[in-house]
Amino acid sequence: MLQKLSIQSRLLLSGLLMLSLIGTTLYLPSTMSANAKLVSQTTRLDQQIRAANEVRNSFGEYRSWISDMAVSLMATRKSIFSATLSGRRSTPAATRGAAPDRPTSLRPASTALKSSGTSPIWSTPC
Repeated sequence: MLQKLSIQSRLLLSGLLMLSLIGTTLYLPSTMSANAKLVSQTTRLDQQIRAANEVRNSFGEYRSWISDMAVSLMATRKSIFSATLSGRRSTPAATRGAAPDRPTSLRPASTALKSSGTSPIWSTPC
């Protein structure tokens, strides 16, 4: 089939084939370079997403741990309060008799301050 074509048409056809070969040779490396940049950017984004997921999971575990600790502290304080309350209920007469004498010793000082016209806390006139 090519033997029927003239030499000029054969040269034109081979020139067109050479131009297409040069064009694809120039186009493919630029396309591959752009794709390589996209792959590296995607890899970086994937690493950031994985790091963010690890932080989210760690925060969830931390929040769960804090909640468990708060519940256990509340339970401990409730048991201490219950033990203290039951101890006070069992001996109310003993706790009434064991009141400190401190308020009675402060009353004369308080009445002296009131009679002088100053407040015991802010030292301003009453």
